[in-house]
Amino acid sequence: PGRRRPDDRGEGAGRRHLDRLTITGGNGTGDDGPGGVDAREATKLQMHGVHIVGNTGLHGGGLALYEVRATLEDVRIEANTATGGGGAWLARSIVECSDSAFADNEAEHGGGFWLQGPNSISDCTLTANSAATGGGVFVEAGGDAILTDVRIEDSVATERGGGLYQTDSTVT
Repeated sequence: PGRRRPDDRGEGAGRRHLDRLTITGGNGTGDDGPGGVDAREATKLQMHGVHIVGNTGLHGGGLALYEVRATLEDVRIEANTATGGGGAWLARSIVECSDSAFADNEAEHGGGFWLQGPNSISDCTLTANSAATGGGVFVEAGGDAILTDVRIEDSVATERGGGLYQTDSTVT
């Protein structure tokens, strides 16, 4: 009694399952300020049939992951806004997608994704996202990324990198 496990506080080495739900209208105003879903620190996140739409945040309008391994199946992350990562802000995470899309998200940097630290992303589609820099994907300095079977389509940047913008980083 009185002792908390990591799962009791919403972070730590736990498993999270989100199944067939819609997350909308979130407004992140904290330090990092994610809008829709926030998962951190060695969490394993599985999402199936999830629609994350119309959320606003500082980092990660729809989704914010820090040191997370995530599996997204039939997930739609759409029409979210943020300063960084309209669709998702990802830091030191592994994201595996199946039949999932990030579309119509908007940010100052990284309309679809903002990548910080090493990340590995596979089988995702990013469509019609927009930002000043990195309409589809913004890779922060030192934010090396492995992108496998990632499609970036019809994304727009008003300044640099309509599809992808990277600075002092490696993208393979």
